[in-house]
Amino acid sequence: MAAYLADRTHRQVKLRELAERFNFHPNYIVELFRRHTGTTPIRYHQSLRLAKAKEALEFTGSTVSEIAEALGWSLPYFSRVFLQAEGMPPSAYRDDLKTALGRDIVLESSFVNDWRVFADRDSRPDG
Repeated sequence: MAAYLADRTHRQVKLRELAERFNFHPNYIVELFRRHTGTTPIRYHQSLRLAKAKEALEFTGSTVSEIAEALGWSLPYFSRVFLQAEGMPPSAYRDDLKTALGRDIVLESSFVNDWRVFADRDSRPDG
């Protein structure tokens, strides 16, 4: 189930979808997942999506809007979720990284291409 969630960081996954996919009652899925991970599947999935967002903010030149869209979030919702999780808006997070580093990071083209592939995944119907 964790792998299923990790493969779908480009969009929202609902508990109903997990129940149908894994053929369990939604309450049992939450109980089982929490027992093994200490969190709910939806919170786990959100943390994976936020980790992707932080990675994109750190290592790409994509705008905050582009990152939100690639992860299947509206910009206002993404900003709110990010602020709640990190204590600052996504743009401030990126600015703090630049200040801390004191220089721009030069990325290898293979990494940038990998991010573009990830960002394009949201255009597929069911990832």
